[in-house]
Amino acid sequence: MKNHMLDVLVVGAGPVGLFCANELNRHGLTYKIIDKKEGISEHSKALGLHIRTLDVLEDCGFIEKFLERGLKVESALLKSNGKELAEIDFKDLDTKRKYLIDLPQSETERILYDALEEKHNSVHWQVELLTVNQQIDRVMASVKNPDGSMARIEARWIIACDGSHSTLRHLMNADFHGSKYQQHWWLADLHIDWPIPENKMIINISHHGPLACFPMGNKRYRVVLTAPTNDAKDPSFEDIVKEFNLRTSDHGVLSDPIWLSAFAIHHRQLQHYRFDRIFFAGDAAHIHSPLGGQGLNTGIQDIYNLVWKIALVQKGQSHVDLLNSYNDERHPVGKDVISKTNMMTKMILIKNDILINMRNFSFKFLANISSIKNAIAYELAELKISYAKSFIVHHFGEKIKFNAGEFIPDFNLRPVHGDRECSMLEITEGTKHHLFFFIGKENVSPTKVQELAHTLGKQYEKVMVVHLIMTDNVMDSGGIVHRWIDVSHNVHNKYSINKTSVLLIRPDKYIGLTQTPLNNDELLDYFSGIFI
Repeated sequence: MKNHMLDVLVVGAGPVGLFCANELNRHGLTYKIIDKKEGISEHSKALGLHIRTLDVLEDCGFIEKFLERGLKVESALLKSNGKELAEIDFKDLDTKRKYLIDLPQSETERILYDALEEKHNSVHWQVELLTVNQQIDRVMASVKNPDGSMARIEARWIIACDGSHSTLRHLMNADFHGSKYQQHWWLADLHIDWPIPENKMIINISHHGPLACFPMGNKRYRVVLTAPTNDAKDPSFEDIVKEFNLRTSDHGVLSDPIWLSAFAIHHRQLQHYRFDRIFFAGDAAHIHSPLGGQGLNTGIQDIYNLVWKIALVQKGQSHVDLLNSYNDERHPVGKDVISKTNMMTKMILIKNDILINMRNFSFKFLANISSIKNAIAYELAELKISYAKSFIVHHFGEKIKFNAGEFIPDFNLRPVHGDRECSMLEITEGTKHHLFFFIGKENVSPTKVQELAHTLGKQYEKVMVVHLIMTDNVMDSGGIVHRWIDVSHNVHNKYSINKTSVLLIRPDKYIGLTQTPLNNDELLDYFSGIFI
């Protein structure tokens, strides 16, 4: 490895690190990705890719490959002693996709790794990080190469994606606060021949302990359960079959064990995700119970939040303080995931008969209330994440139905010189900010809106695309500003846009700013604080 200055060194080439390297490439940064392993994983490990993560993968250009190789899962079924307690589905969610994808981690890594190979920037395998030394404008890392020789890598920034046993975390003496669950767990990748449809994941809970079955397609399942004697040794296939028959009343024939293992669960989190020029993401920053399948998704979304900020700062287009918003926005998300998965884990581990009956009654009762059922579905799909409390997220003026800090709303607009309507995810695809001026139904001075749109479009052309959304085609903007028609006033009516309103969509497709009515000085002041 040649010793030249990189923008970013990525440590760890699991799914989060591989996604990180692809994001760095998409944002035009130089990088190197290293891992002390020999290659990508051969095991299924993390499976579920939730609805919000699928939105992320669509923006990053990967969605077709994941949909092609993954299995669509449309609901989660909770059962106890042969009785259905609840079925949580996604059909009523206001989102483009009504399903999650189950795909073995080995396949996820393969998709992301092949994408790097196509870009001629492969992973440097069997390269071990030994030390790091932070300086004012760079980080120097010493590594050991596969042949045992030593080398130095210099980068402006380091992103630690090296998992729950993070070398970088130890080198930084960073406390990983939390604890280990007392129970030992088993997992098995095998085939199940039974009448349960493959578009459902099944969780059985009983006094014998929980048994969760996650489909991967072609009758292959990941089975997760507590070890019956709290034994840390790996289970045999016969052990799995015995516990399966004890914990579910659904008749199934198990066969072809691919992977059997014991494992332990921890819930831990770093107090800070940023240490000057070193950032932590994924399991290097937070670990928790696998219930809900949030881990991989949270890690991917950590990176999706971080890389655009590093890119702006590294290119001299934004102030360095922007990077503090990574911890400000993502640490609360990790904390919330840990809290909720911890609660879920404790609930399914109840063994007292009276408490089991109370739990089961509560689950069944609450699942029959549609608003609560949908709220649970939104949480599972990771659609409730909000950065509203972030210091770079602002709402100015009157309250409107666009919520600053939330994910991009899903609606369609038609280009002035076109017939096909485009979705917001299509319109905002790419790595820039997108600023939308909604003319409003009561606007009395559209010329001033045009002038401001042109001014901002020209001033921030490298970092932001500016759009005008009109209710008809009377305004002639052209040039650097993109013009759209709100057909039949659908968007203006749905979101009650009467006055001229402003909506800023960040590169990670979250709303960074809302403003109603338009205030030029306020808007210009906001952008001068974000961009250079």
